[in-house]
Amino acid sequence: VSDEASMASVVQNGYNGFIVTKGSKESLKNAIRNILFHRECLDDVSDLARSTIQEHYRIDNYMRALSAAYAR
Repeated sequence: VSDEASMASVVQNGYNGFIVTKGSKESLKNAIRNILFHRECLDDVSDLARSTIQEHYRIDNYMRALSAAYAR
């Protein structure tokens, strides 16, 4: 994702995705190069990305947290 996109608040660079500088071909090139040279990490990043979304952004989890907030 771009460092100016709202997803940059969700993505942790190298942990559950990759953040590149908006408009920077060099930044994008480096991110792609990093993925190509470290393919063994791609499955982990993918799994962590999925886990992040399921844990924090699934509608049922959101509704549960919202209900708990209103119950206070």
